[in-house]
Amino acid sequence: MRQRILVVEDDTVQSEMLAGFLTYHGFDVAIAQDGLQAIEKLRAEFYHAALIDYRIPEVDGLAVARVIVSMLAPGLRPILIGLTASPHILLEREAEGTAVFDAIEQKPLSLPSLLAAIQRCRERAAGRKGVASGEADAPAIEPGRRDTPEESASASVNRETAARTDDKRPRVLVVDDDLQLTEILKSALQFNGFDTTVANGGLDALRLVEANAYDAVVIDYKMPGMTGLAAAQSILRAIRSANPSRLVAFTATPESLTEPGKDTAALFDAVVGKSEGIPALLAAIKQSVDYKEWRSVLYERS
Repeated sequence: MRQRILVVEDDTVQSEMLAGFLTYHGFDVAIAQDGLQAIEKLRAEFYHAALIDYRIPEVDGLAVARVIVSMLAPGLRPILIGLTASPHILLEREAEGTAVFDAIEQKPLSLPSLLAAIQRCRERAAGRKGVASGEADAPAIEPGRRDTPEESASASVNRETAARTDDKRPRVLVVDDDLQLTEILKSALQFNGFDTTVANGGLDALRLVEANAYDAVVIDYKMPGMTGLAAAQSILRAIRSANPSRLVAFTATPESLTEPGKDTAALFDAVVGKSEGIPALLAAIKQSVDYKEWRSVLYERS
């Protein structure tokens, strides 16, 4: 049975990216854009875990978590994981009353660390219930022993260290001015085997591609200063190679690039809508990397 997760996040792009990543890794995901929606969904259906952003409109994430704990019977309460850019503030506020979060993950999110936190919380819940940790359907029983910041940091460092041991991973550059989004993308790409670097805008990307070789460059189409179109043109001019980096446009308005009469083939090798999420982006990057590797073999033989 697929694990059901509720993502409570008012930032549409971030919630879609997070939902896409979790879906790609085998979870059944629903989204609530505020606390009231989350409470309604949890009243109507059972979820194994709820990931709750602390800064959501109307009612903050801590208040929502406390309502969930008081509203649901112990055996029906999901694992509760708080998401926040300021974990110390959330910890201080939570200390004022009964602890409700099973773990707290810092934003920008490390997605491998988040997956590890979900797994650790499930194992602790299963252990309290006296069930083997491999059984998928054991929900949390009560507000559990929360992950400490040291545990979360250690899990993240261990995965990043393991990733760095493989210097043959395809290299990807992500170009976007949204720092929260780029960290989510970087974390997802690294988890899926790509050596990933982030550029904060087109000028930073141009500096990086002039100094490093990348298999693929993912470019947000709408950025302040240098647009994605201008960045793509500059990158292609800067890369003087018979087998240059493949360029993937990642945009909230893919129709603006793919409408009839607009020639993007000379610039972008793929166009992915942000609403399509991480799975579609991963597929486009993998296709681009495979194509580049195939081209490199041809050039070596010619």
